Amino acid sequence: MEKKYEACFLYLTCCCCLSCFLSLRDVYTSYDYSASIREFGLMSGRLRNLRLGLLFLQSFSDIMARTDPVVLPFMDMPVRSNLGKTISQQRQSRVSGEKGPVGLTFVRNFSDEKQDRFELIARSNDAHGAPIRLSCHLAYKSSFIALGNYTTLNPGIHLLLSATPIHVRGFTKDGKREVWIAALAASGPTEMAFSGEVDFIAAHGTSRSEGVELRASSEDRNVRVLSVAEGTKSAYALLSDADGDLSKPSLHIIFLDQAALSTLYCHYDNRHADKDSTSSDKLGAKNMASAPKVVSWGSYNALYDPREKTLKVESTESQEKVHVLGFDNEGLSQSNGSPIYGPLLPYRSFSLKGNQSAVLKQNLASHWTEQSRPGISFLGWETRTTNFGSFHWTDCPRVLPSSDRFQLVNLDYKFTSGHILYRGTFKTREPVHDGRLWRNRPVWLKINIRHRVIAFVNGICIGSHMTYSRQLLTPGAKMGYDPVRFGSHSYFLPSEVLGAATATLQKEGESEYRDQEHEVILVIDSFGLSRQPFVVDDIRNPRGLLSAGVRGKGVVEGSEHWQVAGVDVTGLDMAYGSTGFPDEHSQEGWEATTQVPQVIPDKGVTWWRTRFEGPPSGTLSLSDTTTKSTEPTANIPLCCRLEGEFSAMILLNDVLVGRYFGSDSPQHEFYLMDGLVHKTGSGQLNELKLMIYGAKATTTGSEGNNTMSVRILLWIVEDAQGSLGQWSGNTAFGVEEETANALKAGPFWTVSQTFVL
Repeated sequence: MEKKYEACFLYLTCCCCLSCFLSLRDVYTSYDYSASIREFGLMSGRLRNLRLGLLFLQSFSDIMARTDPVVLPFMDMPVRSNLGKTISQQRQSRVSGEKGPVGLTFVRNFSDEKQDRFELIARSNDAHGAPIRLSCHLAYKSSFIALGNYTTLNPGIHLLLSATPIHVRGFTKDGKREVWIAALAASGPTEMAFSGEVDFIAAHGTSRSEGVELRASSEDRNVRVLSVAEGTKSAYALLSDADGDLSKPSLHIIFLDQAALSTLYCHYDNRHADKDSTSSDKLGAKNMASAPKVVSWGSYNALYDPREKTLKVESTESQEKVHVLGFDNEGLSQSNGSPIYGPLLPYRSFSLKGNQSAVLKQNLASHWTEQSRPGISFLGWETRTTNFGSFHWTDCPRVLPSSDRFQLVNLDYKFTSGHILYRGTFKTREPVHDGRLWRNRPVWLKINIRHRVIAFVNGICIGSHMTYSRQLLTPGAKMGYDPVRFGSHSYFLPSEVLGAATATLQKEGESEYRDQEHEVILVIDSFGLSRQPFVVDDIRNPRGLLSAGVRGKGVVEGSEHWQVAGVDVTGLDMAYGSTGFPDEHSQEGWEATTQVPQVIPDKGVTWWRTRFEGPPSGTLSLSDTTTKSTEPTANIPLCCRLEGEFSAMILLNDVLVGRYFGSDSPQHEFYLMDGLVHKTGSGQLNELKLMIYGAKATTTGSEGNNTMSVRILLWIVEDAQGSLGQWSGNTAFGVEEETANALKAGPFWTVSQTFVL
């Protein structure tokens, strides 16, 4: 059976491999996706490299869709390497050109020597021709697909092998120009080999780009090697067959370095394929359904709107120009661009931040960014304490009167977002002798929960713990069966905790007893995991309080009673936007304070709120502003950074945006979504609200064992001021200035503009 699309999957495997999966971090509010897209909007270098591979697959989809393996002895392979472990596989496409099937060489550098320079040896089409040697640069553990035996629109231009990636292939509407965008080698020359009498064409006085040459191969005089000198930042070659007839189809090759390629963007229109083609096994311009309509590079990001014929671009502070090839618009000219591409290509460059509005927008954003590096000022704090007695409590029935297990879990109460709250009461009776307790009998609380809990008895915090595991067949299992009978944890109740309850003296005959009624509050945070094997009813994955019991000789039998409270998610507009506390949006009880947020365990759950001004707004009033569609906007991502061993729910303008687990999770920075932030000039301040609790008291400032801080910061990331291709996107908060300079760490922000094509 044919293995369609096998080559596509092989390439994706080469690009992604296991490193993407190994980069996943075990946090509960993940701030990246396979280390590619950060939640604050920055695309990492890994994603940009992956995108280049996907652009190749899209541009050459007709070739890549159906391929067969090349099975030959090593010396007879179409392409060989002089460095071991650099060619993983060779395939040939079912689509054929003028000189047979197109060749695809999967080059992946796993050499034992870890060299990044080697030679690819291509076999000439002429049976008597000598092998052609081409210089290839490929970093260790990197990969690309080398295109070979490919005939362009002009049958006289035949590519034997490209020793550098060709990322994009496009065609002009008249069907006479084929355009490639290829990579320049980081070191050494960039080389491609063509067979036949291929030569440069003069175009309005520009015959060739500096650093580009087309020479006869030293191994075979019938082969022409196109070479770009080392160190060239960009280059252009216009090729045709030997007769130089401009009416014949021509090949345009644009060479870009890695920094420019990392910004490469293409818009494809794949709504339908051209059905005029007589055979899907023949290569030709008519059946190129995946040819790009718009190609751009030079800006951080771009997005083309085919209806409005507009290109929306985002640029960083250092980017000055965006280059556009408009295959969907042959009227596009380069009236304001460099003549390097001549008049034959639908090309134009646009100056980023080139109008007064954009320049002022950048200056305003740049000035505000510099001022806000230490953090954004808060406009005073207010606080209140949760009153658990004001909640509506519902009884929790047991499985059996003699059992500690409960019949229902939070799913049954529809309390599935954020926390679920439990209230237990029990009585103790202790003998008294001469007005004093005869003896102090121990009492303890035994509970089984999922997944984190903090417990209060008589208003005093008795501790906190988590039942969570990444193992199979363990309590709180993340990826396997969760045995509900395991995972119990016991809390001893000290005499000062029991003594905090109101006491009454009772007499029975000549004996005197002290009776007390105690209250237990359990604040349980469910991680909402449902990853059991499919044979298990995983929607019933244990959550909340599974069992509870109070033990001790002084506990009055039958006095224990449990209730539950929370937020019914069926009444919410957004089911996952609740903390689980019924008073989360209460406006009562707030008091202004001169203190900053802190945790005092015995105060229970406290709420803190403050206000702050956002970054510069998206509008700017000028006498000579451009049209609404081209008005620039500064996009400055913000984050809330928390430090300290405590738990918090973070709300921005009454929307839950983060869950902080200071003692159990490595995440400290939480993205404040741009659409939720009120910008300066909008007439609205932003409200930051925190619900916090913890089993350890926190301190402020730099002293103490558990210092706590709350800050609104710009996103400071590695390589924010460096090369786009090297952008890691890793956060770099709290590093020393010398380290930050070495990492090229700085705030990440962009200016967004729209250009009419």
